[in-house]
Amino acid sequence: MKMTDAPLQIQTASKLAVLPPELLTEVLTLLTWKDILQMRCAQTCRLLAGITRTRAIWARLVMECISSAAYPPRLERPIDMYTSDELEHLFLLWSSADVGWRRSDARPARARVSATRLPEKVHLVPGGRWLLVTSVQTGAVTYYDLDAETISGVLLIPDQIVRGGWFNLQVAIDFHDESPVLSFTIALSLSDRSQDPNTFEWYDREIIQIWTVGVLLNESQKAVGLEARQLAYFPHRPMITTVLAISLLGSTIAFRAFPPGSSTAYTYVVDWVHANQNPTMYAWRMLNPRRGSDSRMHLLPNSRLLILRDRNISLFDYSTIPETTDMAPQDEDSPWLDYTWTVKVSGFEPQASSIHFLNSNSARLVFIADDILHSMIIDTDPHFPTTPPPIVALMDASFLDCRPPALGCNRGILVDHEHRAWLMHYALPNADGTPGQASYIQKHISAELTPSVIKGQILDEQSGRVVIPDNFQMTVVDFALVFS
Repeated sequence: MKMTDAPLQIQTASKLAVLPPELLTEVLTLLTWKDILQMRCAQTCRLLAGITRTRAIWARLVMECISSAAYPPRLERPIDMYTSDELEHLFLLWSSADVGWRRSDARPARARVSATRLPEKVHLVPGGRWLLVTSVQTGAVTYYDLDAETISGVLLIPDQIVRGGWFNLQVAIDFHDESPVLSFTIALSLSDRSQDPNTFEWYDREIIQIWTVGVLLNESQKAVGLEARQLAYFPHRPMITTVLAISLLGSTIAFRAFPPGSSTAYTYVVDWVHANQNPTMYAWRMLNPRRGSDSRMHLLPNSRLLILRDRNISLFDYSTIPETTDMAPQDEDSPWLDYTWTVKVSGFEPQASSIHFLNSNSARLVFIADDILHSMIIDTDPHFPTTPPPIVALMDASFLDCRPPALGCNRGILVDHEHRAWLMHYALPNADGTPGQASYIQKHISAELTPSVIKGQILDEQSGRVVIPDNFQMTVVDFALVFS
């Protein structure tokens, strides 16, 4: 390459060096991050190399990344608490995760194994640092700092039942997007049939707990852990026995359950704040959207509930159902709640869908049906359209061989039993509703680092981090090139 073709020429750098530092910083804020790093690596001028570490430069890049994203990433704390080095690392983590996810370099940037027994209720907090593990035997919640050199568990919520009896657990998490620091709410639905160790009598207990969780900051205002505090504790009503699924949003919790003697699974919507104040006689709304055990549902803003069933996606407005304290369910043959809209999707199964991704005016759902990856963007305006949104086909997914992957808003992954990682990247639909760019690549993860029986994977797409849980270990895989 000729000297005149270089993006940052030595003679140009020497001219920039005579500018005042404040003006030089303003100039560098106009450059791309690659140009900034090239200027630093060129080492043509110590002053310029030092200016490339200026906090204002990296704060601008981070804020541009957040403001330009349709579903923006979350920060652990206000941006003014981050140092220049932390902002630079954060931005390069996000940028290199995108590069590493698409680059055909055969292997991930890093893979680690932690000899930790993971039960089946596992959640990765957005950002990729904190992993939440809820014991299916006791209801205890433990968190793991995946950024730490040594990954170990810290108890967040203690045991909620005594081992030894029958136990059913459902978990839902609501992340607080508007909070200046990372915080979220956890809902636990616990159904316990245990034997009293003293009287040997069997007893049943069905309860709901609501916990708030936030980050612990040290003297330097750095996040060093998580802490939890119980907000609500109230029993399920006597008619509720087995809870199939729950969803949480703000002060509302929805759960799906079979009442005793019924072949119909009803959906119940409860204001948990009011239920906590009146735990013996709280009101609810009972929805009966036909028979069947819906395996997934999502509460949306403005009193909407998205219910996913085999070959069917429906949106309901539960505000049209009056609250009641009635213990008896509706007549199974009575008219069921009219949906706002419903759409039949050939080949759709709820377990092959993503969580719902919320922003200020929409929710996005990504799912696989008939070996095709699809996207649906649902308007969450108070005046919801009464017609279903278009379903856009994003890419062929037949290479996944019918196994459900972990699906994010723009990325997805499947790790198969041959230790191959199939990495998908798909853009939001274009303005005219046509699919954006989509592609996939294959990488290999060492057999020593992956479980012998792969039950699934958990994805944080912003950091490019994937957790592969197993009964006896977990594998943490990073595709961001900052870990190379």
